[in-house]
Amino acid sequence: MYIAMLLSMTIIATGCNNLIELIDNSTRPRSEIVAVGYSMEQMGINNIYKMAGNNDIIMLIQFDVDDDVTNREKRCFEIFDHNLEFVKNIDYELYLEGNKLGFLQVYLTSDGGFWLTERSYDGHGDPEYLRYFDGNGAEVFTINMLESFGDNFRLIGIDNEGNAYLTNPYKSRAQTEPTILYVINKEAEMSVAVDYEFSFVLRVASLVDGTVLILNDAKIYRLYNGELELLFDFGETSFNEILAGSENTIYLTENQRIHMLDLVTGEKIVIADCTDEAPSYNYSDLVYTPDGELYALLQSRVVKLSLNEGNGGDDEANRTVITVATYATEPAFAQWASDYNQSNGEYKLEIVDYSKYDNANNIYGAIFRLNLDIITGNTPDIFIWGQTANMTGFNPSVYMSKGVFADIYEYLDGDADLARESFLPNLLEAVETSEGALYELPIEFIARVLACGRDEIGLDSWTLEEFFQEHEKRSDADIAFGAGAESLLYMFLVNNSDEYIDWAAGSCNFETEGFVELLKFCKTQVLEENADYGLSVDLIADGRQYLYRNTIAKVSDIQKFKANFLGEVTFIGYPTSYGRGNSFLIQRSTSISEYSEHKDVCWELLRGFYEESYQKSQTSYFPSNLSALEDKLENSADYYESGSGVRYSTGNDYFEVIYTDATLEETIQVRDLVYSLDRVSRHNNYLLEIIMDIAALYFCDERSAEETARLISNRVSIFLSEQS
Repeated sequence: MYIAMLLSMTIIATGCNNLIELIDNSTRPRSEIVAVGYSMEQMGINNIYKMAGNNDIIMLIQFDVDDDVTNREKRCFEIFDHNLEFVKNIDYELYLEGNKLGFLQVYLTSDGGFWLTERSYDGHGDPEYLRYFDGNGAEVFTINMLESFGDNFRLIGIDNEGNAYLTNPYKSRAQTEPTILYVINKEAEMSVAVDYEFSFVLRVASLVDGTVLILNDAKIYRLYNGELELLFDFGETSFNEILAGSENTIYLTENQRIHMLDLVTGEKIVIADCTDEAPSYNYSDLVYTPDGELYALLQSRVVKLSLNEGNGGDDEANRTVITVATYATEPAFAQWASDYNQSNGEYKLEIVDYSKYDNANNIYGAIFRLNLDIITGNTPDIFIWGQTANMTGFNPSVYMSKGVFADIYEYLDGDADLARESFLPNLLEAVETSEGALYELPIEFIARVLACGRDEIGLDSWTLEEFFQEHEKRSDADIAFGAGAESLLYMFLVNNSDEYIDWAAGSCNFETEGFVELLKFCKTQVLEENADYGLSVDLIADGRQYLYRNTIAKVSDIQKFKANFLGEVTFIGYPTSYGRGNSFLIQRSTSISEYSEHKDVCWELLRGFYEESYQKSQTSYFPSNLSALEDKLENSADYYESGSGVRYSTGNDYFEVIYTDATLEETIQVRDLVYSLDRVSRHNNYLLEIIMDIAALYFCDERSAEETARLISNRVSIFLSEQS
């Protein structure tokens, strides 16, 4: 009856070498590397239902297959260490109130405990119970999943703390309501990890730093601090298992193949393929051991996979490494690096994602590490600046005056197909330095704008003084942007921080009359506590709000503004000391290290992002390539189907836009806006937090406006010197 005991006796009699027979495949192509051990049938074992594991032990779950399920009484877990030496077995009673049960999922925690789900054989196929057992095999608690979650919920993985994740992986693709991913800890406390709108979540994996990766068919998402981010999209390839290996490596099973994925470079390699050896078999259930070995189930066989690099030998070692600095590597760049590495034999791209150096205890870790690499002569060859990087402190302006970057104009001037004239001219002018050098080349951008009703104010742009004067006329407009004092100041600084900060010089001056007056104005904007101000479209109609802020990335986006004003709009821009407050918000850009020994290679690698064909394929934002930009301006209406409705959210403000084909007037207005932009909006979230903390002293009447401006100037100066 206790079939699992046979496995214990077999190991004692034959030694664990008979369980796994490793085949040396180091000379075979990497895609064919696979080591197949003896099948369980050969050892007298009927089947292996599941293999689960952690960094120390592996658990094989056997069960006896009887024709009459009423004879099922017990199952037995066999636990081995990572050398596949027998540790112990755990008998488990399967009866519960007379129902006959069977295992579905089992996951082993780092302390030897385990989670499992069961289903009854009374006609219900869904998991019915979730159980947690401690390291001694004693049951800690049971949860009725049908009562707590509903039908079709599955245990899809655990994290490094042993918390269990459950969701409905078989949700219909036609359903549009968010699916909930639940987390349950070892004390049976349940919480919601995230609500998400995609279906068919299969597995989760947990990285060393606590980040949870979610596998969704061909997509891999990162869940960190409640935020969900798409990391990789592999198109038509569908995976069914994900496992974290070393720090930056994960493994994926795709039926008859196992892939190794580098999370930093995005390089994906097939390390096992059983198409030839066992064409009717599929891989499942991976276990990664501390000594870098990978085990998998291949139907009823346990296989041990060779993780040697192979397929490269001396050629791999002789490839020149080009390092690429990023912050929170975006999927497009990871795929770019992966594609290049698989097609090029001379150079290899190695992505260094500096976001891993940031954490709650060291919010400046990424910047400090990059600066350290530059000082010690390990400057990356290429820098890719994403919007996330700009917000978290990776401001390229900080490095421009320090000789870190090469002047990209040198490469544009020598390129047969890409020249200065190939790009939006005012964009290059906004990015280049006062000396006329171009150290950063944007790939794409959006316009950050502030709008008012057509002829509402009678100005196309305004200074701070003009803004204050205009607001004094509107006694009924008790909010300017639908924000109180702190939020209003934050919005001004997000858009106009370069009024007070010279990023390249690492200096600042907030002790200006304009900033003091801005503080005083913001303080007058008091929101009633717990008041429901309603939607911006209603506030504007009632005369309580006369400005609306948002971004424009395509011609059709003008209809967001017109929907709020119920009519035509003027992009007046944020008030500044010199007017013209609309700005470029760069989404992605690149720089080349002046210290790189391969600058020409770096340019050849990067120039593909700026070619017209690539830029036309990017539909989310405005491209920097002039031809691609003009094409998008002329054809932007195609991105939304006429008559389609889209629900937008800005804070607590929800409104619907019913899109129509863009009119000629709308196209001309957006085109004029894009060509009028002459400044780049940059900010640093950490720095803004410092400013807002000090400004709160003034808003709470603990400091004067002048004292507050002086304190801000002093503290920001210290911050800038620390980062330089």
